[in-house]
Amino acid sequence: MNILFVCTGNICRSPTGEAVLRRMADAAGLGDAVAIDSCGTHAYHVGQPPDARARAAGERRGYDFSGQRARQAAIADFDRFDLILAMDGGHFDRLRRAAPAGRGDRIRRFLEFAPGAGRRGGARPY
Repeated sequence: MNILFVCTGNICRSPTGEAVLRRMADAAGLGDAVAIDSCGTHAYHVGQPPDARARAAGERRGYDFSGQRARQAAIADFDRFDLILAMDGGHFDRLRRAAPAGRGDRIRRFLEFAPGAGRRGGARPY
């Protein structure tokens, strides 16, 4: 299984998702069976490591961000990844528009996998 997390610039939300899932996969003994990556819908931060604040928050919780560098989503990602997790509705819409024919079903909203994680006040999570 190949899983891709996608946010805007690939320096906070998507690299955090990547780090968390990577640790979960390793803990479950699935590290070799699951390929996990992240990218952004925009090229704002290509080549940069995750944001220092996101790294600090994650590292305090034991997550590893080493080796991560921001990159922009590419057409090849739609073939390489079985599951593409958009971190919000805007990313979801942008990815759906960019997806080649027959590849849009790989794109899902991240919060579909977090029942009950909606915003305060009961608003829809995306």
